[in-house]
Amino acid sequence: MSVESIYIDGVQDYLEDACELNKLVGHNKPTDVAPDGQRTFARFESEEHIRAIVNCAGKNIVVVADCFGQRTGEVDDQSLVYTLQLLFASKKETGTGNETAAINDAIKTAEKIMFQFWTKMEKDFQEGCNALEDLQPERVTWNPIQDQPWLDDYYGWILSIPFGTYMPEYNDADWDSAETSIVIDDQDTAIRTFKLFARFEVGATGALLNEGDTLIIHNKLADRNVLCLADGKPLPVDDMTGNVDWTGSIDRRVKHLKSSNELEFIGSVKTAEIIEIYIYT
Repeated sequence: MSVESIYIDGVQDYLEDACELNKLVGHNKPTDVAPDGQRTFARFESEEHIRAIVNCAGKNIVVVADCFGQRTGEVDDQSLVYTLQLLFASKKETGTGNETAAINDAIKTAEKIMFQFWTKMEKDFQEGCNALEDLQPERVTWNPIQDQPWLDDYYGWILSIPFGTYMPEYNDADWDSAETSIVIDDQDTAIRTFKLFARFEVGATGALLNEGDTLIIHNKLADRNVLCLADGKPLPVDDMTGNVDWTGSIDRRVKHLKSSNELEFIGSVKTAEIIEIYIYT
């Protein structure tokens, strides 16, 4: 399932239908307060639904309280987990003379409804329900609602339900081009990013090279093109593709395979020479 198809309407449609079928929730059932049907289910980020719940004074409610995601597995897996948090709450009876017992009864009722929904979801998942096809039932958790009572004397639980999915593929068509160009060796070169990697005086304290040294190894060089200057003059770059035969030609140059983290100087750098290395994509 792709991110586009999991977020999150199909699951909310399933939950709203279930709320209409559940005898204790009774979503859209007529009542004295709401003769056209009470609202006891609220979709994610719907203040309109929450106001309707308060106005209808529904006793037992289900709310899609939150939705969040997490990258999982190895980078190459491209796997994600989306978690829906469902709030199951029951309104405390007033005027009973026993506040603690009334709260406890509301929490137990909400717990009963939560497990009615969860067992139904597991059953429907096992029977191949499309809306639940990527459910991860072994990772479901639940906790009491924080800062109870919620709204107007509602008490209950938060059920966290994870769904597995995958990262969408990057698409160049979604983005305007950020390319520009610079002139390197009398040729226009298209670039997206361009930054200074290092500037140093050969042989100075902390310099990357002393006279006679030839190799720099650094992870920032990997997957980047390079431009190297010696006292302001560009050094030819052998990209190691074999497109140019360097045999017997230019003695002084640098060698860098784009995928490598190594930069090799062919022809010794000299003490006090100013070396500048730029990396670009």
